[in-house]
Amino acid sequence: MVEMGYSVNDILSALENYKTNVEMTFSVDTLEYLKMGGRISSTKATIGNLLSIKPILETKDGLVSQKSQVRGKKQIYSTLAKTIVNRFGKDLKNKTIILGRGDNEDDLAIMKEALEKEAEVKNIYFVNIGCVICSHSGPGVIAISCM
Repeated sequence: MVEMGYSVNDILSALENYKTNVEMTFSVDTLEYLKMGGRISSTKATIGNLLSIKPILETKDGLVSQKSQVRGKKQIYSTLAKTIVNRFGKDLKNKTIILGRGDNEDDLAIMKEALEKEAEVKNIYFVNIGCVICSHSGPGVIAISCM
């Protein structure tokens, strides 16, 4: 935008608008890494893992918070897809979708399929989530972002 001649105020305004129109939601396959990072207690992690509870997490204003939870890994994919559809609607052809994963490449295809069942999509990109994020969430993290 600088190269196009926009002022600093115009750029800041565009960034602020952009920030409010981005959804970033993710889930983990085990609660162990959240426990080790101090985000949940040992008791919650043990009980949650025994019951196969998977948190649906979101980033908002730079903070991670729990949006909901599901039972079993299979429900993660449709829940993440529905989160995007609930916010942006079923027509996502003019949106950019980013699917991210840790060390679980097979999850991307399942996540893409779940999203395509829920919405019309055109621009889907796949990314590897970095080691810093994975050290807090575990290698089984799966994420979806829409902008």
